[in-house]
Amino acid sequence: MAAIEYGQAASPRVGRIRLAVLSSWVASRGLPLVVGVILVLPLGMLLTNSLNVAPAGQAFRYGLGNWQSALADPTALGTAASLVWRLRSSFARRRCRRSSSRRR
Repeated sequence: MAAIEYGQAASPRVGRIRLAVLSSWVASRGLPLVVGVILVLPLGMLLTNSLNVAPAGQAFRYGLGNWQSALADPTALGTAASLVWRLRSSFARRRCRRSSSRRR
């Protein structure tokens, strides 16, 4: 009966397997995590800075004054309403195009 010898030939293959497992982990868990952080951090900074009521060049002060003035301004609300209306009509047009292309 032949004896099985384990030596130098088996170790490079094990290293390749570990590298493949590591690269698959990075692709499946690390990359979405990095993309999520890149997307969430600017939104968090935007929200934090929207609560700053201090004038430019002064220390940071929390408050809702900026939100109150934005919601009290009728032109800002009209702009937001028109944006929502445009988005809704755009999605409706896309849905109609998809359904008409399926009928053909």
